[in-house]
Amino acid sequence: RRGVLPMDGSAYRRLDRVDTVVLDSDVLCAGPPVVVTATAEAEGWDEDRVWSAAARLLDGSEGAEGSGGDGLRLADARPPSSDVPGGTRHRVLDRGVAVGTVTVARELDPLAEPLLDAAREAGHRVVLTEHVGVRELAALADEVVAPGEALAGTVRRLQAAGHGVLAVSALDGPGLLAADVGIAPICPDRPPAWGADLVTGPGLGEAWRVVTATAAARALSRRVVNTGLTGNALGALLAAVGHPRYGQRGATTPGKTATAVTLAIGSWTALRLDARPLPAPSTHTAWHAMEPEQVLRRLADAPPEPAGRRPSPLRRFVELPGVGLPARYLGTVAAELADPLTPVLGTGAAATALLGEATDAVLVGGVTVANALLSGLQRLRAETAIESLLLEQEIVAHRLTDGGREDVPATRLRVGDVLVVEPGDVVPADARLLEAFDLEVDESVLTGESLPVAKSLPATRGAELADRTCMLFEGTTIVAGTGRVVVVAVGRDTQAGRAAAAAAGAAPPPGIQTRLGELTRAVLPLTLAGGAAVTALGVLWRRPLREAVASGVAVAVAAVPEGLPLVATVAQLAAARRLSRRGVIVRSARVLEALGRVDTVCFDKTGTLTENRLRVVRVVPLGDGLGDEELLHLAAAAASSEDERAHETDRAVAEAAAARGVVCAEEPDAALPFTGGRGFSAAARAGRLLVKGSPEVVLARCADTGCAAETVRTLAADGLRVLAVADRDLPADGGVPGDLDDAAQELTLRGMIALADTVRPSAVDAVTRLGAAGVRVLVVTGDHPQTAAAIAAQAGVPDADRVITGSRFARAGDAERMRLVQEAAVFARVSPEQKVSIVASLRRAGATLAMTGDGVNDAAAIRLADVGIGMTGPESPAARRSADLVLTDPDLTRLVDAIGEGRAMWSRVRDAVSVLVGGNAGEVAFTVLGTALGGRAPLGTRQLLLVNLLTDMFPALAVAVAAPRRHSANADAQASGPLDGHPLETELLAGPQHGFRAAVRQTMLVRGAATAAGASGAWAVGRLTGTRGRAGTMGLAALITTQLGQTAWAGRRSPLVLVTAAGSLAVLAVVVQTPGVNRFFGCTALDPLSWLVVLGWAAAATAGAELVPRLLDPERAPPADR
Repeated sequence: RRGVLPMDGSAYRRLDRVDTVVLDSDVLCAGPPVVVTATAEAEGWDEDRVWSAAARLLDGSEGAEGSGGDGLRLADARPPSSDVPGGTRHRVLDRGVAVGTVTVARELDPLAEPLLDAAREAGHRVVLTEHVGVRELAALADEVVAPGEALAGTVRRLQAAGHGVLAVSALDGPGLLAADVGIAPICPDRPPAWGADLVTGPGLGEAWRVVTATAAARALSRRVVNTGLTGNALGALLAAVGHPRYGQRGATTPGKTATAVTLAIGSWTALRLDARPLPAPSTHTAWHAMEPEQVLRRLADAPPEPAGRRPSPLRRFVELPGVGLPARYLGTVAAELADPLTPVLGTGAAATALLGEATDAVLVGGVTVANALLSGLQRLRAETAIESLLLEQEIVAHRLTDGGREDVPATRLRVGDVLVVEPGDVVPADARLLEAFDLEVDESVLTGESLPVAKSLPATRGAELADRTCMLFEGTTIVAGTGRVVVVAVGRDTQAGRAAAAAAGAAPPPGIQTRLGELTRAVLPLTLAGGAAVTALGVLWRRPLREAVASGVAVAVAAVPEGLPLVATVAQLAAARRLSRRGVIVRSARVLEALGRVDTVCFDKTGTLTENRLRVVRVVPLGDGLGDEELLHLAAAAASSEDERAHETDRAVAEAAAARGVVCAEEPDAALPFTGGRGFSAAARAGRLLVKGSPEVVLARCADTGCAAETVRTLAADGLRVLAVADRDLPADGGVPGDLDDAAQELTLRGMIALADTVRPSAVDAVTRLGAAGVRVLVVTGDHPQTAAAIAAQAGVPDADRVITGSRFARAGDAERMRLVQEAAVFARVSPEQKVSIVASLRRAGATLAMTGDGVNDAAAIRLADVGIGMTGPESPAARRSADLVLTDPDLTRLVDAIGEGRAMWSRVRDAVSVLVGGNAGEVAFTVLGTALGGRAPLGTRQLLLVNLLTDMFPALAVAVAAPRRHSANADAQASGPLDGHPLETELLAGPQHGFRAAVRQTMLVRGAATAAGASGAWAVGRLTGTRGRAGTMGLAALITTQLGQTAWAGRRSPLVLVTAAGSLAVLAVVVQTPGVNRFFGCTALDPLSWLVVLGWAAAATAGAELVPRLLDPERAPPADR
C-alpha cells in the first residue's frame, strides 16, 4: 500500500539484526542545486561576488549552462575531484572571461536529517559516504567514509567487524547486494537498483519507516524468545508432573498459547509502525548566503506547510478530560511490568497454578501486580512534580501583520513570519535580517563569546555559524538596537533545536536501574539453582515428585528480589524531592546514581562560572594627575543617566561609578547614545564634551594618543573589552553643538576602562568545596584562552594556567587526547563538536563526568556526560532540555549539594539492595539446608511470601527513603575545612562512590550467612524439641527476626527504619499467634519459650553479622550510620 516493492521478503526477518545504517550520501541530496564554495580568479571580483553571481544564475533555473542577462553565465562542469565528492565544479564567466570557480551540490532532502535521527534513536551506528552536500550532517554520523572506498567495501568491512548492516542507496547495486538489508529509493529518470531487498518510491519517507522498524523488530525478537522459553518451560513442567486433574494431556497448551501471543504482539507492533506519520521535514537552506530579497522570494515560492495530521481515535480519547491521567498511569504501570523480573515472577505464578496451588499462584501474581501498581504511582508522582517545576517561561515574539503588530507566543511562529526585535528580547526563532539599526546580539549561549555581536544586512556566504552576522538565532538576546527579520526556521530546525537533537542522539550513561538490572541477572541463576537444589534434595529423600517440584518453584519464586525496581524508584523520588527544596530540579532519574560517582566537573565559562554581564574590572588613567575615580566619573558622564535602553557598556560603567560614589546625577545638556555603527557615546556637560567608546574610533579623534595603542593591545591580550575615554572643552559662548558626532574631534585622551564578564559570587565557594569533596574541576569554553584562564584562576580552579585550545585538541590523536584531558585544566576556543570530543575523551579516561552549561553550544556535551547540568534562564532552552539536573538559581554551590545527595542516595540504595538480596540469599540457604537435613522444605510458598513482605518490601523502602543524617561538629576537630557545617559533610568527604556490585556482594554474603544461621539454629532447636510444624514456625520467625534485627541495627539512627522494623515484628507476632491466620500461612502458635529461642538465635546472628567481619578483618571500618 505504501509503494514498497519487496525484492526479497526475507529482509523483513533480518531487521532485528541491524545495528549499523550505511547511507549513500547521494540519496540524501535531492534538493535544488546550490553553491557550496566559491573562488575568485579575476581582478575586481572577490569570493562574495562570485558566489552571489553563481547563486543568482542557479536561482534562475538556468541549469549548468545557464546565462544571465548581464553577460554572466556558468560554463560546463569540470570532472568531480576528490576534494568535492558528490559536487560539481563550474566556471563563472563574465562576457566569456572566467572570473571565478564555484562548487555546486544539491540541497539536502527534507527528510535526510530525520532519517539520520531515526537511525540514532534506534541505537544504530550511522555511517555516511563522503559528499560535499552533507557536511552539515557529518556531526550526526559516527563515521564518514573516505571517497576512495566503495559502498560495497564499506558494508563488507562493517560486516566483518560483526555488525548487521542496513544500506540505503539509489544506484549502488553492489553495495545494496552486500548489505543484510538493502533499500533503494527510486530516482526520477534513472532505473531502480534491482539488487536491493526493498525498492521504495521517490523520497526517503519509506526508508525512514524501515529504519524506525529495526528498533521495534529487535525488541519484538527478544520478547518472542522470552515468551517462547516461558511457554516451553511450563509445558515441560506439565509434562513431567502432570496436572492434578487432567494429567499430561494439556502439556502442549502453554507452547501453543505462547505462539498465539507472539503472533498477536507482532501484528500489533506492525500496525503501530504502519500508523506512524512521517516526521516533519527539516530544511538546510543556506539563508545566510542569500540577500534579503532572495530569502523573501525563496520563502514566497516554498510550498505551504502541511496541515497537522489528525490524531487517531485512541489519541483523541486519551486527550478527553478525566482520561489522560488514568491512561498515563496505566502507561507507567506497563513500563514497570516490562522489568526483567516480571517474566520470572509470572512464570513462577503459572508454574504454581499448574501444580494445583491456585491460592499461592494468586498471591505470587498479586505481589507482582501490586509492586507494579505502587512503582507506577511513584513514577507518575515524580514525573508530575518535575513537569510542574519545569514549566518554562514562554518567549513572546513581536509579529508584523497587515493590521500592524501583535505579540504572539514563540510556539505559534511559522516560517515566513516577519518580526520586530528590540533590546531585551529573546530571539524566538532563527531569522534572516531584513533591516538592522545598530543591532547587537548576545550570542554567548550559541558560541561562548561573552561580548555582543554587531549584526548587519549583507550576506555572509560560506561563513561559520559564529560569523553569520546577517542571522539571528533562537535563544540569543538582543542587547542594543532594533531590527526587522523574517523567520526561516522554527522548532527543531533551528540551530538550538538541532543542538538538542544532537544531544538526544547521545546514548545516556547507565543509571541505577541498569546497575540493579545487572545485579538481577547475576542473582537470578543463583535463585534458580537454589530451587533446583531443593527439588533434587526432595527427590533424593524420596518425596513425591509433585511435592519436590512445588517446593523448588516456591523457593525460586520467593528468592527473586521483586522489590528492586520499587526501591530504586522510591529512593530516587525521595532524593529528587530533597534536591528540589535545595533549588535543583531532577529531570532524569538515572542521574542520581551517577551523581554519587562524579569525580570530575566541567564548567562552561560564559553564563555558568560567570554572570554573562559586563562589569568594570580595570581603570587605567593616562592623564596627568587623573585618578581612577576621576576617570570613572568622566566615563559615566559621557552618556545620559536615564536612558532605559542604554548600551551594556554604559550600564556597566554607570554601575561601577555608583559603587564608588562618583555617579553623575545631573542630565547632560545633550547626549549621543552608543551604537555599534558609531562606536562611541558622547555627552555635553558644563561646557565640556565627554566621549567614551571603542579605542579604534576614539583614538582616531584624539589630537595626541602617545602610547595608548600599546595599552589597548595589552588589555585586549588579557581578553578584556576596552573603552577609551576622552574629552575637550566647548567654546565658552558657542552653546551646545548641534551635532555631537561632528564636534567629537581634537579630543584629549584621558584613559582606558576595561570591562569583562565577571565570576559569579558563588563560583569560588563551589570550586573550593568540590575540591574538598574529591572532585576535579575543569573549564571548557568557546572564549579566548587568556580570558578563560583568567576567569578560571579567579574562580579558584587548580592549575588554571594549563590551557589547551580546541584546535590543538582536534589535531591530537586518541592517545594524545587522553593525555591532554588528564593534564589540562582549561579548554578554550572550543566548538560544540570539540566539547563533545572532550567529554568523550574524559569518559574514556575513566572519569565520571558532570558537564555544566547554559547555552546551545553546551547541549550535546551536557547530554553525553554522565551527569548533565543546565542553568535556568529564558535564553537557555536547549541546555535545559538536554540536562539531567537544572539549577533554578545561579548559586553554583547547589551543585555541591546535588553531589552530596547523590552519594548519600548511593549508600542508601546499596543498603536497601543488601536488605533485599542478602535476605533472599539467606532464605534460599536456609531452605536448602533444611531440605537436606529434613527431607522437605521447612517453608512453603505462602510463608516465603510473608518473609519477603515483612523483611524485604517495607524495611528496604524505609532504608531507601531515609533522609541522610545531618553532620554534627566533632569537638576534637582541630581545623575547619570548606565543607565544615555542610549537612552532607560526611558523604562529601567520603569521596566518589565506586564498586556498587562489590560492595553489595560483600554485604549480601554477610547478611545471607547471618540470616541462614539464625533461622537454621532456631529450626534445629525446634526440630529436636518438638513437631515439624513447630520447628518450621520457629525457623520462619527466626528468619524474619534476624533480618529485621540487622536492618534495625544498620539504620539505628533513622526513626523511620526503627518504626518499620518494629511494625514488621509486631505483624509477625500477630500472624503466628492468631488462630485462622496462622493456619492460612501454615504456622503453629508458639509458646514463650519458643519465642525466647527465636529471639536468642536472632540476636546472636545479628551480633555475629556485625562482629565476625571485624574479627576476620580488623582494618574493616564500621559501616556509616544512616
